Amino acid sequence: MRIVVLGGAGDMGRQVCAELARTPEVGEVVAADLDLARAQEVAGRLGEKARGMRADVSDPGALAPSLKGFDAVVGCVGPFYRFESRMAQACIAAGVDYVSLCDDFDAAVEVLGLHERAREAGVTLLTGLGNCPGITNLCAARAAQWMERLERVRIAFTGDARDAEGLANVEHALHMFTGEIVAYMGGKAEFVPAGSGREKVEFPPPIGTVPVYFTGHAEPVTLPRFIPGLQMVTIKGGITPPWLSRLGQVLVRLRLTSTPEKRRKLALRLSRLRPYLGRGGVGVSGLRVDCHGTHRGHPVHSTYTCVSPMAKMTAAPAAIGAILLARGDISSPGVYAPEGCVKPEVFFPLLEERGVHVEMTGEEPE
Repeated sequence: MRIVVLGGAGDMGRQVCAELARTPEVGEVVAADLDLARAQEVAGRLGEKARGMRADVSDPGALAPSLKGFDAVVGCVGPFYRFESRMAQACIAAGVDYVSLCDDFDAAVEVLGLHERAREAGVTLLTGLGNCPGITNLCAARAAQWMERLERVRIAFTGDARDAEGLANVEHALHMFTGEIVAYMGGKAEFVPAGSGREKVEFPPPIGTVPVYFTGHAEPVTLPRFIPGLQMVTIKGGITPPWLSRLGQVLVRLRLTSTPEKRRKLALRLSRLRPYLGRGGVGVSGLRVDCHGTHRGHPVHSTYTCVSPMAKMTAAPAAIGAILLARGDISSPGVYAPEGCVKPEVFFPLLEERGVHVEMTGEEPE
């Protein structure tokens, strides 16, 4: 199988390339990036099955011809509120299946609007298969399989300032704390202020307790769409060291993040300070998914947690998605989130094989 990774020279993209390159059934991995020299450097470290290619995702029409003939495309170019729809449209035009790391709720809304176009083209678009969204969605899907009714999903995540280097990751962090974001409460979508709703959440060691806040991720948009009966889906995120979350809120109040242009300029400045901003962190990232529902007439609660380096926890799910698409194991044309087309009983063993472990506590039948 032949797979191309858009943004393959980036922080997450190069890890996706590495995950794919070590998969025996993948015959060719293409690291596609605006920076050809960096793409070729990444490919050079991965051996004979990898090569570099220049790709500009800002122009879907120009990008599409270079994607034809591949078995799957992985979208790793962020921030996704700028580029997810463009990459998806290029894949529709090229007639090739697509999986992405998309983690912005507004980008998910936009790409879900391409469902009919993708279906008519016979193309499957799988948006948001990284760690959060991605692993988080499939934890909820796993709970929905055994509960008679899954009613509430509470998601929390934390990212460490030392655990991701990319500029797009800084832009995303500023974006998710800006403006109003979607939460699903009382059986309907509502807008709440980003950065509100502070609470302390316990993550497994070495992370511990972290303050988290309402943030703009895609799960409250997609989970109610693909899992019937949900009454609540919320997601709150934080950063370690925790004072960085408070700094982000100050920058938002000063209106330094109010437009994409402002966020990019600020992200450039902050990225230069990354070695200093990460002091006091723990060096890994984590997620927690609390699923509440009923089973055999009784209330039940299961908790799923994962702690890992962010690049590994993000890249492994995307690589798995690309392989499943390339095999034809996911073959429903249209646009889906992970819980809409990926089987948890297939996904989690493959994730474990790649060194990412999800721990479950609470009730769950054998």
